[in-house]
Amino acid sequence: LGFWSLPLTLLWIVGVMNAINLIDGLDGLAAGILLSALSCLGIICWWNEQLELLLLILILLGSIFGFWLFNKPPASIYMGDSGSLFLGYIVALISMWATETSRNIQSMLPVLILAVPMIDTGLAFFRRSLKGIPFYSADHDHIHHRLLAKGYRHGKAVVILVGFSILFCML
Repeated sequence: LGFWSLPLTLLWIVGVMNAINLIDGLDGLAAGILLSALSCLGIICWWNEQLELLLLILILLGSIFGFWLFNKPPASIYMGDSGSLFLGYIVALISMWATETSRNIQSMLPVLILAVPMIDTGLAFFRRSLKGIPFYSADHDHIHHRLLAKGYRHGKAVVILVGFSILFCML
C-alpha cells in the first residue's frame, strides 16, 4: 500500500483496541468474542505453520478462558479499560501477523474475524456523528444495549453476540 500502509496500520490497531473496549459492556461478552477470534486466528496459524504465533495465541486463549470463567454472568471480576485495551492491541497485532501472506500482502480476514466489535464501533461512531455529539462520549445504544432493551436477558444477549462472532469466524 506504499504510503498508506503506516496510517492504515495505525488506524487498524487503534480501531481494534477501541472496538474491544466498547464491546466490553456485558459480563463475558468481550472475553467470549476474543475467545472466538483468537481460536480462528489460531486455526489460521496452524494451517500456515506459524507455530511461534500459534503458541502465543494458545497462551492468550488459556489466560482469557481462565478470566472468562470468573467474568461470565454474574461476574466476580471485570476486564476494565486496561484489560480490554491491552487485549485489543494484542489481537490487532496478531490478526495482522496471522493473516499476512508470503508476499507481504495483507488479507481482509481480520475484518471478518472481528466483525461484531467492528460493526458495533462503526455504528457508534456514525450514530454519535449524526447526533452531533463527540465520538468519544459514552452512550447506551450499543448492540448489546439494544438486545437488553428488546427484552433479552444478559446471558442470552452475550450468547447471541458471541454466536454471531463465531459465525463470522466460520465464514
